[in-house]
Amino acid sequence: MKRSILGIAALALVGSFQAQAGDINHERQVVVHYDDINVKQASGARILLERIDEAADNVCGPQPDSRQLGAWKSFRDCRKTAMDTAMASLPFDLMAALDNKNPPEALASR
Repeated sequence: MKRSILGIAALALVGSFQAQAGDINHERQVVVHYDDINVKQASGARILLERIDEAADNVCGPQPDSRQLGAWKSFRDCRKTAMDTAMASLPFDLMAALDNKNPPEALASR
């Protein structure tokens, strides 16, 4: 069974620079697969978090010019919404897996 999450963000939040780019899309989504990693281990959880972060960039991007302060606020707000939506859609607590510092083999040893 494939495991994946779907991160969705309304691009109305970033419409100011999307419209300038000529690419008006009211909603974008990116599927993040994680069936190839063990998300219960900290290393796998970090990989998934990086994938979610990259997906948020793809959903909310492109990054605006550094001189467009309003566009940067919209970009950051969109990324936060996308990240929060993705994290909330997971069937497990990713942050708890990130806090797990002990690899499985350490649990079995003395």
